[in-house]
Amino acid sequence: MRAALSGSRDGKMIASGALVWDFMQHQGSLVAKNAAPISSKEAHSGTSNAMVSGVVIKPEQCKIALHVSKDGGVHGNYALAVAHVYKGIALSTQGSFEQRNKEFLIQGKTGAGTYHATLALDPHLHIRSIDYCEQDQRVIDLAVDEQDDYTLRGNIYFSCFRSFLDQSMSRLMLGGDKVCMHVTLDQKDLMHMRGSCVLHGGKIYIPDTRNLIEGCSTAFEYDYAQRLFMLNNFMLTFCKGSIDSQRVTLRFDDAWNLSMVHAPFSINNLFINWKRDFFGVFYGNFLFNKLPDNDMHVTGLAVVKKALLKDNIFSQGASIGFSGAVGRVLPIKENIKVDVRIISEQPIKARTDTLETYASLDLRVRYAQGNNVMQLPSIAGTVSLDRGQLKFLRNTLTIEYGKIHFIENQFNDPMIDLIASNRINKYIVTLQATGSLEKPTIMLESNPALTEEQVVGLLLSGSENARLQTDLFAMLEQNLHNIVLGSKDKLPKATTFLQTLTRPFKYVQITPDFTDQSGRGGIKGTLSVNVSDQVYAQIQKNFNLQEDFSAQVEYFLADDVSLKAVKDQRGELGAEVEVRLKF
Repeated sequence: MRAALSGSRDGKMIASGALVWDFMQHQGSLVAKNAAPISSKEAHSGTSNAMVSGVVIKPEQCKIALHVSKDGGVHGNYALAVAHVYKGIALSTQGSFEQRNKEFLIQGKTGAGTYHATLALDPHLHIRSIDYCEQDQRVIDLAVDEQDDYTLRGNIYFSCFRSFLDQSMSRLMLGGDKVCMHVTLDQKDLMHMRGSCVLHGGKIYIPDTRNLIEGCSTAFEYDYAQRLFMLNNFMLTFCKGSIDSQRVTLRFDDAWNLSMVHAPFSINNLFINWKRDFFGVFYGNFLFNKLPDNDMHVTGLAVVKKALLKDNIFSQGASIGFSGAVGRVLPIKENIKVDVRIISEQPIKARTDTLETYASLDLRVRYAQGNNVMQLPSIAGTVSLDRGQLKFLRNTLTIEYGKIHFIENQFNDPMIDLIASNRINKYIVTLQATGSLEKPTIMLESNPALTEEQVVGLLLSGSENARLQTDLFAMLEQNLHNIVLGSKDKLPKATTFLQTLTRPFKYVQITPDFTDQSGRGGIKGTLSVNVSDQVYAQIQKNFNLQEDFSAQVEYFLADDVSLKAVKDQRGELGAEVEVRLKF
């Protein structure tokens, strides 16, 4: 008998083949191949499963030739080529199979290596051995025990997983070629299998975190009838800290989409580093929860035990980088909604280009990921500043009181309440900022009293004689914005310009006066020299009038007592003692 075979769906042929059978000899053959593309969308309509979405088998790329001999033996060969249209991954394999006694043998090769598998057919189908080699190195080595024909044991080396991981996950760096998962699998009941896996042979390094994974272990169960997968006593240990869960439950639907998740995790003194700008030790609890036909929800509480901040984590660039990195690390393509509270056990030390202080956190962070895109986080709560100093323009002010209130859906415009002061020359300058960051109310005071413009000039150049008029408050607001949301890689233009201009002068300030001097002959300027903390000198000159020259030298006997020598514009010399009284 000879027959041509074909299979069609919706009027379109999807498979073709040929059958030959000899009734006298009781033997024959079957050859078949796909006539149309086979894709994950066709196999599972509407699927969003990350493992199968985008997988396609092109026409005539799935072939099988099967021969049945007169003694009932079966043997043949096969070829298969699979591609992933989105990730550019291609996998091709070809090989042969044979039934021998009560075993079924499969062997073949891929572009990277060769594999062999032995299946037992009696009393029910189960695996007896699997091995896979790449470049003469064994990557998978699993076999049953001699005493127990159902328990499969062996090693799966991490290089095997790398080709199946998402491109972002393949950035995992290994501590050695011998890193493997030691696996056991009980096959007595194929409808309800159990097993365990333990990390052996090395450590796993994840870029950007700088905290090696030293160990991973879990027991697992799989219920085929309910499509239920469970991890029991999961433990992930790092060089510093650990993550554990008593039970993680995952349920899949008929299309192998993740339909239900219940995964509580505990974090124990885990060290976290982010791009060498943030170092911290955390503990807390998180819950990954998903119900059928709903998004994944992540809730939890993270307590910062101790930390050091070297860049502003609230800056826009840092936030985008952080949220984007989280989106790349999470291997789940489902929509995710995160709602996490972050508090500090003790104040965090912040040491940035503009701020050196201790900060207490009480924040609620929420954001959503859809289609593998992480949005900017929504932050609500308070950051309290305790002690410390802030660099404002060219001076350092001591923080007396500081709070930053983040309002939900107003991430880039928090409410601020800040008081800072310091002595500059003979003046005690106090800065108070309130209101929102985009529209702050800034109050400047000094003792002895100066006008607000003079105080800004004092902050800007170290001299109360500076005159920049309307540009001064724009510089104030820009520097204030940098303190709260700025990044060390992106300083305000005004600050950058002034730092560049004055970098060669550690103790010298040149203060131009850009107000109208035309009536007196043109541009006026001041040269100030801080010889030490106690000696201060100043020279003032109108560059178009030869006689318009004044100078003074001031010596601070104490914070509130100073001795001053003066030469005025008329050329007269004088001296005075200044005593500042506090009431």
